[in-house]
Order: sequence, then structure tokens, then C-alpha cells
Amino acid sequence: MMNSDRWAREDEEALWRIVDSALEKSQVANIDILDFAPELKMKGNKNFSFWVPPGPSSHRPQMDLRNLNMLYDKIIIPLYPMPDKSAFESVYGISVDDLATCIMSNPERYKLVLGANPAEYNQKFYKEIFNTCKDIPPPAIYARIRMFLLFTRLRIIADREGIKTDNENWTNRVYEKHPEFTLDYCRTQTKQMFELDHGKSLQELSQIYQQVSDFVLDDVAEASRCLRIFGYDPLPSIGLKLANALKDPSIGSSVIKSYARYLIEPFDSCLGGFTNYDLDDVWTMSFLRVLPLEHQDLSIVKESLYQSPASRKLLLQKVETRINVFCQGRIDQQSLEATLKISEKYPELHHHMCDYRRKIAQGDLASASEVPDHINEILTEQYSKELEDWNRKTRFAKFIKESLAWGASLVVIPPLFLADVSIEWKIMLIVAIERFKRSLYRKIGLVSPEGIVEKLWKVDKWPIEQRGVPYILWKTGQSVESEGWSTERSR
Repeated sequence: MMNSDRWAREDEEALWRIVDSALEKSQVANIDILDFAPELKMKGNKNFSFWVPPGPSSHRPQMDLRNLNMLYDKIIIPLYPMPDKSAFESVYGISVDDLATCIMSNPERYKLVLGANPAEYNQKFYKEIFNTCKDIPPPAIYARIRMFLLFTRLRIIADREGIKTDNENWTNRVYEKHPEFTLDYCRTQTKQMFELDHGKSLQELSQIYQQVSDFVLDDVAEASRCLRIFGYDPLPSIGLKLANALKDPSIGSSVIKSYARYLIEPFDSCLGGFTNYDLDDVWTMSFLRVLPLEHQDLSIVKESLYQSPASRKLLLQKVETRINVFCQGRIDQQSLEATLKISEKYPELHHHMCDYRRKIAQGDLASASEVPDHINEILTEQYSKELEDWNRKTRFAKFIKESLAWGASLVVIPPLFLADVSIEWKIMLIVAIERFKRSLYRKIGLVSPEGIVEKLWKVDKWPIEQRGVPYILWKTGQSVESEGWSTERSR
């Protein structure tokens, strides 16, 4: 293998050569996603997948390399910079020796890629893995598609705002007006988010991922930046709002990274190949309202579970959208039923999510990159409708409290019933009713309208994916905003 400095230099040259070629080609023809990874030599191959390492103590079936071996002709294996060999083996769930042996057993099947700059792989244990690549070092493909889309977006903004692009500094002028596309801007926002609990969440995430805190911070910041680059501008702010409202940075970082994983990873990392999920992923996508499966797809999963809930690992395969859903452990039937109801309620969003994934699977980057605008519009509209639904419930709860405060009768006594009752008994009944009413009001008066809503609709019994992001936004008094659209919580 070549030294790391030369490797990093040549990899950067390849990055700009490929991006420049794609920018030129995009003017006259569609771009295949696999054009960004020519070193992998997978053009025309449809049966490949990207392996997501399982992480410490994870037993999710879609992250088991043995399960992927049974399904795919080729598997992309990402290598991330880890501080030492022990941390690498903990995160990857396999020893360095076994991984190297696995790759060497079939080098045409396993395709290594880097998840960072080659200069960050100086630890000795990486040499054993790199030696399996013979004379061709693994490429750092992670930046190529996002750099292409970044320059495409910056040029669109420049044309729209009258910024001339005939000099080398035009990108800096766009960045001055739109700093949200820079890593420094996203890093500052992310750092402020983690300061909400004085760095406690950042420290915990560093221990989980066995990385230094700066790496974890940059990982979340890059996820925010990528969402904006890929056209999902409103979504990072949702994660930041939730973190601020709940004073919990781990919630914000999880939401941001989940949006990025389900909306960007399919073609930024997976290059249009199969993405592998389990039912936990289905619940999470449903919670975010970005589920790329339609009602009939989930009905198939449901039927499969009823037929043999314990004997099947691969529950659903959607070839046209390159999606596999695995079965893991015990099945939560209540959550599945709730997910089916959500899918039925919002067919238009699911249609666009499926269309998005189909275009990614077809490798058509130009068409796929046009869909986020539609998804943003429909997703924010759906959030708007759900927030307004919660707001209506809140107004109803306020009416209940105000009615009690105004002394409205809780028990209606028919006049005929009181007609033959003596005046003494009438007085006693009225006093009893008033005491009952005041006692009930004291109890309800201590409960917020939101609390009344949750009690009346028994929200505590809802699966988390049924509540969704709008529920948390409502409960924390947040709004969702994008260009030309906003929903404010009624007060």
C-alpha cells in the first residue's frame, strides 16, 4: 500500500475529477449513481448491498454479515477511523483477522470503501485489512455524491440570487449568504445543542461509539449539513427544536441522524443498492413519517408474521425499491397495527417516499434529487395537519377547564325529576352537585390541557411510532417552519 499522504492526495484528485466529470455530464445526460464509484467496478450490477457495522452489543439481523452473504452478489464494507484495534472490533462485531480472512476469501465480492480521509487510517491494524486490496487502495466515496449535489445547489442559488460564477470565489459569496451549507455553521449549531446538558449526552455517545467527542459532534453536524445539501432543509431544525424543548441533545442528534440515515444513506452510502432494515427501523421511519413502504407491503409483513413469527428472518423484499426487512426477536403486533393505520392515513406521502426509493434503485441521481422538494412539502403538510389535530384536542381540553371554572353544570337534572321533590331535598341535591363539581374541578384544574388530552385519548397506550414527531412538537410547544409554511401552536 502507498503511504497515507500520497493516498490522501490521489484520493482528493479522484474526488474532483469524478465530481467535475459528473457536473459536465449532468448538462447533457442523466447520471448513474455508480458513476461516482468507478473503482468498485459494479456498473450494471443490481444485487449488492452496503454493510452497516452492528456496533457494540447489537444483534440486529440486518447487520449480521453472514445474513448479507446469503442474499447479495457484492457487499460494500465501509471502514471508519477508530482509535484502536479493540474499539474497531467492538464496533464491527468481528476481529480484524477474521474480517481480513473473509475479504481475502472472495475479493471480488467484498468491496472496501473509506468513511473518512485516508490520512486518518494510520493505525497499524488497518494495514492488515488494506493488504487484502492488493494494489488498489479502497476509495473514499463518501464525499463524492454530496460534493456533486453541493455544487449543484450552490450554482442554483447563485443563479437565483444574481451571484456571478465566472470567478474562483463565487462559492465563498454563496456561503456568506447561506452559511447553513458549511460544516462550521452546522458544527456550531450542534455544539450549542450538546451544551444543553453541559456535554453529558456527548460524553455518553462517545462511550457508545468508542470515539472521541469531536468525532461524534462532527458526525451529527455532517448529518445536518447533508440533509440540507440533499434538499431536506427543514429537517435539521426539527431535531434542534426537539433537543432545545426537551433539554435533551441525545433526542435531537438521534432524530437528525435518523433522517439522514433513511433519506440520504440509500444513495450516498449504498449507491442505489439494497438497504437492510428490521422492524425497529420500520417503527422509527413511521415515527419520523418517512416510511418507504406502502400499506400492501406492510400487510405482507403482517401475514408473514402470523404464518410463522419465529422461523423467518427475511420478512419482506422489495426489489423495485431495493429494500429488505428482517425479523428480529419478538414481534410487537400492536405497533405493526398502528403502523398500518398510519400508512393508510397518509398514502400520498408514502407514494412519494416509494417513488424516491425507486429512483434511487434505478440509479438515476438527477430524478432522485428532484424528489426531496415534494417530500418536504408533503411531510411538512402532514406535520401541519397532525399538529392542528393536537391543537384542536387542546382547545377542547381548554373548553372543559373553562366550563368548570365558569360553573357549568356537570350533571343535568331533568325538571320533571325535581318537580315533586321538596325544597329541602332540592337544596341538598344542588349543594351535593356543587361540591362534586368543585372537587372534580380541583383535580382537573391541576392538570394542563395537554394532560387532559393525553388522558382522554389514552396516549400513554399508543406505540411511539403512532405518536410521531408532531406529537412531541405539540407537547413541547414547538412549531415547524419551512419556506412559505409554518404551524404555530394555538395558545
